[in-house]
This record gives sequence, structure tokens and C-alpha cells, in this order.
Amino acid sequence: MGKHAYLVIAHQDWSLLSRLLQCIDDPRNAVFVHVDRKAAFPYQEIYRPEKAECTYIPRRRVSWGGYSVVAAELALLEAAAAHGYDYYHLLSGQDLPLRSQDGIHAFFDGQDPGNSFVGFSPEDDYDRTAAERLGQFHFLQEIIGRDADSGAGFLFLAERLSLKIQRKLKVDRVAGIPFRIYKGSNWFSINHELAQYVLSRKKDIRKYFRYSTCSDELFLQSIVQDSPFKDKVVPDTLREIDWKRGRPYTYRKEDFPLLTESDRLFARKFSTDIDPEIIDMICARVGAPDPVQSDPENREDRS
Repeated sequence: MGKHAYLVIAHQDWSLLSRLLQCIDDPRNAVFVHVDRKAAFPYQEIYRPEKAECTYIPRRRVSWGGYSVVAAELALLEAAAAHGYDYYHLLSGQDLPLRSQDGIHAFFDGQDPGNSFVGFSPEDDYDRTAAERLGQFHFLQEIIGRDADSGAGFLFLAERLSLKIQRKLKVDRVAGIPFRIYKGSNWFSINHELAQYVLSRKKDIRKYFRYSTCSDELFLQSIVQDSPFKDKVVPDTLREIDWKRGRPYTYRKEDFPLLTESDRLFARKFSTDIDPEIIDMICARVGAPDPVQSDPENREDRS
């Protein structure tokens, strides 16, 4: 019977985070959580796992598309790998499991122990993506984030000008990377050997993927394909994610049959603002039927 580590990266929807933690609260698991430093996080209101070990790692500011996303993921992986688990599952705080913990553990117990699960996009997309995201230095991505029309609008224009000048000067960072760039989903389920290998390449990851945009969808795939473990990686995230109806689509209660019939282990994404009923339905199905209230008197306020 293996022991698994769940790596949860969260920035909003604290009620949903509580339900997720309740769903993965199992003595065969350990949970490591990173919460964006920008978020007003109510620790006292979040469900505290009673069966799984749970660690909140130091918070850092995370910006959409910035290297800070990669840094947070690596920090979670490093904190967990120090204890040596069989599998490491990266989840968003807006994800839920689609199977019970018995079902998830049975799936991995039935795998070749060398297998890891990492998603890859179609190969004809790799070179264009590498040029767009890594070809030049994206110096302001951490500040701009996702919304170029926000208060960072002027900086967005400055970033575009910087990239244009770099292209005219024929700056090409990709040419200096000694391995091919691959692309795919940033969510993964990997074994301990691959986790250790990825962490051994932290300096390379920082060197080649810092000052890029959306490198969280590039670094793991590229490192995996440049590793001795590439033939043991199954090109599958094991996640149910709908990119046709949204970016990604947020599931509703009418999607329950689709989710229950899925052969995936996890799904994203959900929202208590959009449809809390589907969250209750999924939680009940995987064995966490009732919302659990935390005990503020037994909590340290770390917000």
C-alpha cells in the first residue's frame, strides 16, 4: 500500500478548498498546501485534515503566467519529496477527486511502480510555443499577470515594446537551451524517482524558464523528456478538464453524469459561486458527504 502526497496550490474559494481537503483526508495521504500571499486567507475557517498529515508551506506572491507559479509548484514538491512518498499529485484549490481514496490508491497500486503521469500537447505546437513564451525575456510578466487592461496596462505596453525590440535585436533564448521544449498541462501525478530528478534540475529550470510566460506548462514536460525516465512517463494527466466550453469550463450539477462516467481520477474546475450543488454531489460520491466546520479555537491565525 503506497503513500501519496497531494500538492495543492490555492488562491481563492476557501469553501471549496475545505471540501477538497476533506475529500483527500486519508491516513495514506499527506497534504502540502501553498496559498498565494496576495490572498486574504482565513486559516481559522479551513478544514483541518484529521487523518492525513497537512503542511502549509511558506506563502509567496504568485502571478498568472509568471515564473512564480513554477516556483510555488517546486516548493510544494520539494517540501513533500523530503519525506519520500510513492506519488505526488499537483492539484488546484478548485479541483476535486472523482474517485474515493480507495479507488485512487487502487489505481496506482495497479500501476507499474515506475510509471508517472504527465500531459503533453500535440507535437506540432511545441516550436511555436517555445518561441512565443521563451524566445525573449518577459521581464514584466510577474507584475502584469493575466489582465493587461488592469492597473498594469501601461506595463503591458512596455512589455510588448521590450519584446519587439528584443526580436529586432534577434534575441533568441530558445537557441541557448540544451534540450527541446515540450508543452502540456501543468497538473501531474509523478512518482518519487521522477520527483527527485526534477528537483535535481532546479537550477536548470530557473535558468531557462525564468522571465518567460506560462512556463508552468513547459518546464516539467521539457525536463521529463530530457531525463532517463521519459520512457516511463504516461502522457496523461488523469484529469477531467473541459477546454471546449471554457478556459477551462466550470462544472455544474447537470455535468454530474459526465463526471461520474469519466475514467479520470480528478476534475477541474469547480466554484462555490457558480454551482455549489455539484461540489456537494461529487464530495458525497467520493465519501465526504457533509461540509465540515473547522474549530477556530484549535487554529493558529497565520493569515
